[in-house]
Amino acid sequence: MMERTTIKTILLVIGSAIGGILVFIAAISGYVSYKFYGHDTLPEGSLPSWPREPRETVSVPPEIKERFLGTQGRFFGGFSKERGNKVLASGPGTLAGFVTSGGIPIEGLRLRLGLNESVMSGWTTTDAAGKYAISVPYGKYRVDGYQLDYSIVDRLLGGKVDSPQNYNAYGSNAIIEVAQGQPGKGPDFAYVDPVRKKGPKGKVSLSVPVVLEWEAYPGAEGYLVQLVEQKDERDFASQKRLIDWSKLPTVSGTSLNLSERGIQLKKGYSYTVEIHALDARWRSISTSADFRGAADFVTTD
Repeated sequence: MMERTTIKTILLVIGSAIGGILVFIAAISGYVSYKFYGHDTLPEGSLPSWPREPRETVSVPPEIKERFLGTQGRFFGGFSKERGNKVLASGPGTLAGFVTSGGIPIEGLRLRLGLNESVMSGWTTTDAAGKYAISVPYGKYRVDGYQLDYSIVDRLLGGKVDSPQNYNAYGSNAIIEVAQGQPGKGPDFAYVDPVRKKGPKGKVSLSVPVVLEWEAYPGAEGYLVQLVEQKDERDFASQKRLIDWSKLPTVSGTSLNLSERGIQLKKGYSYTVEIHALDARWRSISTSADFRGAADFVTTD
């Protein structure tokens, strides 16, 4: 009998304690609700919500800012897949180069280089002259690629594409020796305006001649044109270039009638146009932007 009484007493004490805690929580919740939200009591079964940040209402659509139309990183040959896991320590030596956009130095661009087929350099930032300088240990280097900081590249290079010169800026077998009093020459990177395509866009009927058109590019003496064909806009496995590179059409104007060149299109297929602007020496100075997953046109009857 004594044991039962003791157990009941203990349970009563525990129950009272829990009840007291719940009452205390409810009181605090009620006070917070009253203090911050102006309610005498809380809705049954609810807890106070945190104050929300004020929302700004705009009356007109914001301006659409152009994104960077090039690549944020490119590597050559057999550069190790584990490159991101190995970072070269800084040192007394230097690898340096320049970055320009439309011929103007770019300040504030963060980049790093892929070196010796296996390691990434540390990050560096270009200065007001567009110069980057990477601190490395003394030694011999080969530049196998690069990576740009994606978080700022749209702001600094919006609307630009990689200059064709960039492909020659890295990936060669050139050995760069860095020693005391002997900084190494890193690759220079240039970014340029793209060749802007005018049409066709959307659905295109094969019952009439299909004519490709683009805007004239400053300094261009001619253009090379390529067509990429795929069964579906997102079926990259079926993607193929229709024209052999040795037979690419060379155009002096800003349009190309595909039927006049004997280029046959298939009904229901998606097509992307690639255009290279050429200078007087027939070197590529710019290309059209490459939008992954967005074909230029789809053929119908």
